[in-house]
Amino acid sequence: MFVDHYRPKKRVKGEDGHPGYYWLTYEWSNLISSCGVCNNKKSHLFPVADEKRRICQPQVDRAQWRADSESFRTENPLILHPEIDAPEEHLTVDIHGVMRKKNGSRRAETTIEACGLNRDGLVWVRNRMITEVRKRLWDTAFSIRQEVQDKKIRNKEDFLKAMRERFRADFNFLLLKKDPKEEYSFVANCMLKGFRSFFAEILPDEATRDILHGAFALFGIDNSL
Repeated sequence: MFVDHYRPKKRVKGEDGHPGYYWLTYEWSNLISSCGVCNNKKSHLFPVADEKRRICQPQVDRAQWRADSESFRTENPLILHPEIDAPEEHLTVDIHGVMRKKNGSRRAETTIEACGLNRDGLVWVRNRMITEVRKRLWDTAFSIRQEVQDKKIRNKEDFLKAMRERFRADFNFLLLKKDPKEEYSFVANCMLKGFRSFFAEILPDEATRDILHGAFALFGIDNSL
């Protein structure tokens, strides 16, 4: 993990007359955690919506040096700040692990490109994580469906008991992955919010699909389990 300067301190790529945001070198709100590859990819990039609004010298009021200050917000930066902006309002992950923009967000599109968020290695790791969770859920659903077919589960009470007991570990695993301290927690959040599309709707078997829908309804996104 690296520390990146959100607004580059030495120069701004594509803006030869800009000295860089040198006065923010040690400003905490301008420092964000970043992986080394994303850091190198972004480098001195810092596009804004309107170059006429770009700030080129230190503000007199040091309170305006904060990344979320009124003066810096007027720049309309096109790269998302993970601690100030709400990434989930701009970004999502599809069922294959590819990062996508939401609601036509220009900022999401710029951030994905500037940081290389869809490079092969990242997509592969996201896809592996999604596949791991999907396998757990599908295996559980298949086992319950089979026991229903074999009449080992004979009534609604036994069915609900099996659902609670067997899916609990799977949902706990997914909830653990969404902890902000966990790597790729954003992917876990996308899986929970898009549970049906990630895990149920792509199942060809209707009976197993119904069991997954039932498990989702039984536990719910916000259930503390």
